[in-house]
Amino acid sequence: MKLTHVLLGEHAVLYSLFDHIERQLAAGADLAALQAIGGALAEALVSHAKLEDELLFPALASTPAAEGPVSVMREEHGDIDELCADLPRADDADDAAALLGEIIEMSRAHFAKEEHMLFPLVEQLADATELECLTENWARLRGVTLG
Repeated sequence: MKLTHVLLGEHAVLYSLFDHIERQLAAGADLAALQAIGGALAEALVSHAKLEDELLFPALASTPAAEGPVSVMREEHGDIDELCADLPRADDADDAAALLGEIIEMSRAHFAKEEHMLFPLVEQLADATELECLTENWARLRGVTLG
């Protein structure tokens, strides 16, 4: 199993969460509900980004071709984290909804870059043994056992 595959799996779960939140936004959820679900989203996004920062990006550190893409990904992680940190301070449901919409939009665009540019680059540059080792580290950090 490759780290890029498990990270794609995490993206799939996050896409489902994005869809759920967008339905809540369309239904006019109140501030408390938006902040609660936004807190769960923030936790999931920050956790996912941390794994990429700790596992995936260091695997590309010695590759000059990856320097630019990794820099962009790290910057976008920071931007998404900042928006997530602003959510508990939203004054009303409209502010919370706007922040959630921005977080989701930015995250979808970020994931697309990873899926179409970064993950293929990783698979091209890292050998199978390295990807397997990274996946084992992911499983350890996530507290799961791989078959």
